[in-house]
Amino acid sequence: MRRGSFELSAEMMVVLIISLVVLSMGIILVKKIYSRAEADTARLSEQTERQIWELMDEGGRVVNPFNRQETNRARLATFGIGVRNVIDDPETFAYNSDFFSGGNRFRVRITPSLAAGSYPLAGMQQWILVSNTAVWIPPPPPKDQIDYYIRNNERQVFAVGIAVPRDAELGTYAFNLEVQYINSTHPLAFHQYAPTEKLYVVVK
Repeated sequence: MRRGSFELSAEMMVVLIISLVVLSMGIILVKKIYSRAEADTARLSEQTERQIWELMDEGGRVVNPFNRQETNRARLATFGIGVRNVIDDPETFAYNSDFFSGGNRFRVRITPSLAAGSYPLAGMQQWILVSNTAVWIPPPPPKDQIDYYIRNNERQVFAVGIAVPRDAELGTYAFNLEVQYINSTHPLAFHQYAPTEKLYVVVK
């Protein structure tokens, strides 16, 4: 009886250990998937977005109120950028079956400016994610810039994410923020819409 009980207990221990291993692997996998999805998505809080809309109501054409973010390695620093179209020279064009009129194409472009320590400046280009809920103009742009058609006197809020990798050196990293546009007078090239601004990421 004791021998049978011992064998049963041993079998239960094996089953329990296997179950714990499978559970642990499942938790790790879910965390990896969640972390990757979070790192690939730049989202703004409702409060931040509301503050940006209010600043644009006051007349700002490009609003960058929170240009300095502190974060840790393997984290995403998110910035909110507001763009208001005050250009009185709308651009009209067609793409496939879509027709755009009464506004202008705008481009938000982020480029590395300053790295901390000896971290390579070129490597920072991979950190940049620009996103928005508006309909983007095809084809899909690279992650470091985004194009949108904004009608005259209308506004858009863009989310800029800086995904800090695990191998980043501690310190301050700077990025250039450029907002450009196209009008009917010069339809083949983007022009500077506002002075270049800075985004700062402090890795602690």
